[in-house]
Amino acid sequence: MSRNDELYDDLSRLNNELINLQRRLAKKNVELEKAHDQLERRVEERTAELRSANERLREEIAERRRIEEESRKLRDELAHLNRVELVGALTAAIAHETNQPLAAILANARAALRFLDRDTPDLREVRDALEEIVADDKRAGEVIVRVRKMVKHEEAHSEPYDLSAVIAEVLQLIRGQVALHGATITEDFVPSLPMLRGDPVQIQQVMLNLL
Repeated sequence: MSRNDELYDDLSRLNNELINLQRRLAKKNVELEKAHDQLERRVEERTAELRSANERLREEIAERRRIEEESRKLRDELAHLNRVELVGALTAAIAHETNQPLAAILANARAALRFLDRDTPDLREVRDALEEIVADDKRAGEVIVRVRKMVKHEEAHSEPYDLSAVIAEVLQLIRGQVALHGATITEDFVPSLPMLRGDPVQIQQVMLNLL
């Protein structure tokens, strides 16, 4: 065999190997593209699953918040109704607490008029009567303020309060009711109690339920 023939055979063999290599590369490229397509589909499917899961989670969170808000509103409404019911049960006590200062105001006003109708008006007595009217008006106003605080429809809130003062207000409000039943309440407060934190109106509501 001549040298040229050998070179031709070598070139033919190399060409065949190159062709085979190209075919293998083409096959690998096809396989790679298929794998890439499958990976993209899996990524899209997983992304869709995650998106759906996130959407469900957002809906669950929104629903939970809605339920919590409705529950809070119901609790506030129930607390308001309880306060109104308590005040209704204390109607006699409230009437007693307000009638006393109102009757005293009327009596002092009439007395002041009599002192003024004298030939020589007794201005000192008139002043005393007017001061008593102011004090009785303040007493009646305090009763009304306490009742308004108890029936006011508002959300519970936390604030510093003096427990002794809160209890004293309740006792002042039910004093007439207690007297109507022939009972007595003895106050024995511990001095210098530390300030507490909470809703004083709710504490008063609990005290009224207990008493």
